[in-house]
Amino acid sequence: MFKVLQSEDPVKYNKIKEEIILSLRSGRSEGDAIAIINQAFGDLFEKKFAFASDSAVNLFLRETIKFLETHKKKNPQGCVMFLQGANVNFTRVFKDSAVGEDLTQAMAEIIISAGEKKIIDIDHAEKNNVFIISELFKKYGDDIRILSEASRWNSQPELTCQIFLEFYSGIESLGDKDSANQMRWLLTQK
Repeated sequence: MFKVLQSEDPVKYNKIKEEIILSLRSGRSEGDAIAIINQAFGDLFEKKFAFASDSAVNLFLRETIKFLETHKKKNPQGCVMFLQGANVNFTRVFKDSAVGEDLTQAMAEIIISAGEKKIIDIDHAEKNNVFIISELFKKYGDDIRILSEASRWNSQPELTCQIFLEFYSGIESLGDKDSANQMRWLLTQK
């Protein structure tokens, strides 16, 4: 994360270094220092996502699926924190394994590969979304609403992680071009 921040935004990198040093000197926890890095990295990721290459977007999708598959049973509450974009020290949340090094690398690839903004085929993405949701509805019925009801995620973490895993797997099954378009549409909507 530090290397990417340093190369992509040297001014922000220097500011973050100073914030971390001041944070630790003032007695704040290591977790607070990590939160500073996570926030800056996450902000840069969001800013660059619409400009990332298809291959970087698809790598991020695959690593997200792998992450959810690995942790949905072991730590479903941690998976919910991940899905919420919580700014926490995930090495503490997932104590039993090296957390998401591949996912972090995939996020770095999003930032590094950013070039020109990609045009999103919104109509195609909306049709694909309807198809994926309808397939999930056949299996989960009204529980599928959990995708858009974040207030339920913490009370039903296993179900949340499972449905999101299958949702992202549905996106991956669209093929490289369509899955990249779908992820851009999904993650750049406000």
